[in-house]
Amino acid sequence: MARGGFLVMIVTGVLLFCGRSRCVLQQYFFKVKMLMLLLAGLNVWLFNATVGRKMAEWEIDAETPGRAKAAAVVSLVLWVAIVAADGRSRILCHPVGGSPGMSLSSLLMSFCEWADNSFFGHGIRSSVWLFPFVEIFHLLALACWVGQF
Repeated sequence: MARGGFLVMIVTGVLLFCGRSRCVLQQYFFKVKMLMLLLAGLNVWLFNATVGRKMAEWEIDAETPGRAKAAAVVSLVLWVAIVAADGRSRILCHPVGGSPGMSLSSLLMSFCEWADNSFFGHGIRSSVWLFPFVEIFHLLALACWVGQF
């Protein structure tokens, strides 16, 4: 179920990004969100590579290990911050002018222009119900995925 939730979360996240890609990519909060997503993934990996391997022993011990509690706190703080940063990037979203140079950023901007002009990008921007509908599945998938850890 965790892999399915993760897959749905990725697909719906890309769809949501398509609707506002050029705009959102310019926002500081979106970049912070992406960094925190990487840190959350690293936190999960570290947990599974260390403390998570010994979960069977937790049944025997009277108290949950301190590292497991720390990983849980870090995870909760990161996910709350990710949701907050996402909201801020949507509130502050406005296009920034200027033409990018020939670099990775120009390649990314080309992808963003394609995403904005795609069927999904146009649908997300023009429909009153499509964005909230996709967002609901995105958040449900996130809950399924995170709930497995």
